[in-house]
Order: sequence, then structure tokens, then C-alpha cells
Amino acid sequence: CEDVASAVRGQVQVHLPTSLEELAVVLASAAAVACGNTGPMHLAAALGRPLVVPFAPTVPAERWRPWGVPHVLLGAQDVGCRGCRHVECPLDDQICFAGIEADAVLHALDGFARPTMEVAS
Repeated sequence: CEDVASAVRGQVQVHLPTSLEELAVVLASAAAVACGNTGPMHLAAALGRPLVVPFAPTVPAERWRPWGVPHVLLGAQDVGCRGCRHVECPLDDQICFAGIEADAVLHALDGFARPTMEVAS
């Protein structure tokens, strides 16, 4: 989070809300949200926020990814240990997240910041 926030100065907020209501207010005001595959991801989706999610395949993405909003899932979804349902990875290296750097998160967030262009015919 700190790597992403420091790279975008003023456009990223790292916030630890003290209540569900406060979290909802913060997420609702965001142009896009980067967070893990957790409750805040689902709340942000329910609020219609585009999402960038480092998504460990401990559960199937096709079932648990954000629903109904633009989103980018980061991480290898096809690793041999997918579906393990571990809360903490027992491996020395969390291979599903190997190679995810702050730049990848920023690039995905940048994709949501670009205005869409309609072509009139």
C-alpha cells in the first residue's frame, strides 16, 4: 500500500476506518479501489467502485471476484495449489503473488482513470 500511495501522491488514500459505516463512506468516495480479496472488496463492488484486486486463488475467482463492476485481478490464478482455502500461505514464497509490484497496481488503477471515448457514426 505504501509503495502505491507514495507513487501517486495525493491521489491515493490509505485509510484504516474505525467502523463499517466509515469504511463505506471512504469506499463510496473513491474513484477506484485497490484492496485484497476481503470484505472491503465486496463492499466496494456493492458501492459500484472499480477494483484492482491482488487475488490469491485460495478460492475460485469465477465465484468470488468482484461482481457487477469493472475490475482487474492480479496474481497467478492457475497455480498448482489453487483452491487450498488457506488464510495464510504455508509456502515459503506465495507463488500466486510473485511478480506483483506497485507498478502493476498503478497501471491497473490508471486504466480506470482514463475517460471512455464514444465514437458517433
